[in-house]
Amino acid sequence: MSGFDPFLIEQKYNETIRLIQSSPSERIQLTGINTFLEDTWNDRTQVSSYLEQILQYLPDLSNPLLIAGINPLEFKKFIERLEIISEVVDADKEIELKLIQYKKSLFLINSWVGEDQNKRQGDVIQLEGENKPTYKPGEVLIPVVEELKTANSQAGIGRLRQLRVDILGENKKGKSELKPAFGVIGKDSGSFLEGVSKVAEKLLSVSKKGKHKHWRATASLSMSHAWHAGRSANLALASAFYCEMLKAEEMAEFFRLNPAICVSGDVDDFGNVLAVEEKSLGLKTEAAFFSWVQVLVVPAEQLEIVQNKVRELNEHFPNRQLPVFGVSKIEEIFYDRRLTIHQKTDAIIHNLRRVWKRKFGVASGIMLMILLSIIARLVYGPVDRNPTYVTYEGEYAEIRNKSGAILEEVYVGEVFVENFNKTNGFEAATHIVFFDIDKDGVNEIFENTTVLSNTIEKDNKAFIIRSLDGDTLLKRDFHLDIRFDNHPYVKEEKYGIRKFVIADINSDGTEEVIMLLPVIDFFSQLLITMDIQTGEITNKYINAGYMREFLIRDLDGNGTNEIMLAAELKAYNSQGLIVLDGNNFHGSGVLGDRYKKSDFPKAKEIAVILIPQTILGKVMTNLYSPETILYGMPRYFRERREGYFSYVVDDHKSRGNPTSSLIYDFYDDLSLRSIISTDSYDYMSKQLYKEGHINFEIDALYLDTYRDSLQYWNGTEFQSEPTLNKKYLEAVGEDSTFYKEFFFNTYE
Repeated sequence: MSGFDPFLIEQKYNETIRLIQSSPSERIQLTGINTFLEDTWNDRTQVSSYLEQILQYLPDLSNPLLIAGINPLEFKKFIERLEIISEVVDADKEIELKLIQYKKSLFLINSWVGEDQNKRQGDVIQLEGENKPTYKPGEVLIPVVEELKTANSQAGIGRLRQLRVDILGENKKGKSELKPAFGVIGKDSGSFLEGVSKVAEKLLSVSKKGKHKHWRATASLSMSHAWHAGRSANLALASAFYCEMLKAEEMAEFFRLNPAICVSGDVDDFGNVLAVEEKSLGLKTEAAFFSWVQVLVVPAEQLEIVQNKVRELNEHFPNRQLPVFGVSKIEEIFYDRRLTIHQKTDAIIHNLRRVWKRKFGVASGIMLMILLSIIARLVYGPVDRNPTYVTYEGEYAEIRNKSGAILEEVYVGEVFVENFNKTNGFEAATHIVFFDIDKDGVNEIFENTTVLSNTIEKDNKAFIIRSLDGDTLLKRDFHLDIRFDNHPYVKEEKYGIRKFVIADINSDGTEEVIMLLPVIDFFSQLLITMDIQTGEITNKYINAGYMREFLIRDLDGNGTNEIMLAAELKAYNSQGLIVLDGNNFHGSGVLGDRYKKSDFPKAKEIAVILIPQTILGKVMTNLYSPETILYGMPRYFRERREGYFSYVVDDHKSRGNPTSSLIYDFYDDLSLRSIISTDSYDYMSKQLYKEGHINFEIDALYLDTYRDSLQYWNGTEFQSEPTLNKKYLEAVGEDSTFYKEFFFNTYE
């Protein structure tokens, strides 16, 4: 503003508050606040009382759909202004929590456009759980523009919405119908989906050669308060409706739209893709560009306009790769494999499912004929009988060939499928792995049965290697007798399998099975290698304390793999990172006197890093000791990036409270790159500070200081100075400078 005019500021403030209170859109609320900050920025000291009040209206941005479309450069500037203002007005804790949320949202947007690698070490923040975009069958993304009208201007905001089509059942009216479950604005609001239904049914009629049912379905938006205007979503609606009708027809082969694509376009009654309003294309392109969208689909006649806009955005964000696909007919969406997910069920299984669904409504004679015809066709099947991957749907693990045809279904239960798909298998225990043992071009199936149950019966073989045709190559369980000197009452125990991989761990040209074996009834844990041909255990690393995950990498580039183990060290009541040499890791770990094992050689780890609790974990343990499940636990390794890997540890875990987790980034030389707090950790630290349980706020400075608390095993005891295990250095050669020079940079 030119000069300080309190009347104009009062007017602007009232307009902003009216805008915020009248709009359910978080993005419009955010834009209104940002505009007020820009207009009053030069006078921020004088208008601090206005700023203090308007900050109370900062919207929640926990859903990724709310931030998709935000330019991270502009958002960063907005956050910086909020930080300055929060200091001027002495912002309360709620505002500080919003600032934390906004910073994490900024990091997420930067990761979408490929700019996260340019962040400084202290700025790296990892989002978890509900903050990540979710993908579900039947959904597709559409770009929309929300209008922002004020007394002096009119602007638009590009953003994404998640569209979903659900079949309700057959329609007895002689035609298929799609009804909106969201508000529609415009003169054609009562009938705007009639054309969509016609186009989708025409596609279905072609696929089914005219022999199909009529269906009724609803279309919904993930944001329940959202209204819809215009026809730019019709291409997405028609495509999604067609896909869902294919599935409802119980076809053995059908398509689902890839839920990570974004579709914009109108269609006429003949399936021609029509252009959308050109002035909105730029904002819609930005919505897809500043998001997790994999491919943007637009009308073919507007392809060049959108591509030019993407090139313009790439000048500032060169790492963002957003393919743009132009279509002139609706069926062209199904010509590009990036846009759809092709699903194909084995014919025998498909027919069995159909018969089973009708088992009570079909005469027994007809049923018998159908079953006999199925049996007669058992000699047939997919030409490609090589199992390559597994998917989980309903209650079954579906073993598929590379074309997606289902070769076999394994019953695993609905709970297992739900848990597996919830984490995309990221934290789930290993169930099925494929590997070609005899090099005949057809994979064998390695199956872990212990993952399906918390108990293992004596006669239940925990690990099976078999062919798809039913030949069993190996069956074995893991009933092992592991006793500690001071715990002789511990006898033979039943071990399950947490994780297994097939790899040439010691670089000798032969693959082994590497497994994590948690005990069912007691506390000993094992990392083993097993001979694929004989089932013999060739290496056995024993630990007293939970081991959840391992990562196999050649850290130092010498051609031999190292194993990073996520482990609890029970003797020290602490979590740790254990690094083993793939050539030889046989022996007992750092057990301490209480869990000593004199009848077994001591293992020579490359390094053992002890990770103690932070102040937050210690306070939480004292406050909630009766409900504490563990002091915490090692969780998993994140996908390794170039030059470093991430290790997630629960600093505290108790019933009824969020799990407070930290992410430790280690360089390949095992030096600590950074410690990153997760959402749950930040939330609990704010709560403890607010409630007076800790007298300072845990911030990046505290975590940077805390890194000096890590302890390193020198072969006989833990020390504060980073070091390798001297016993390991002696084993590889006393004068070996290679390890000293690379790991921890300790060479002198």
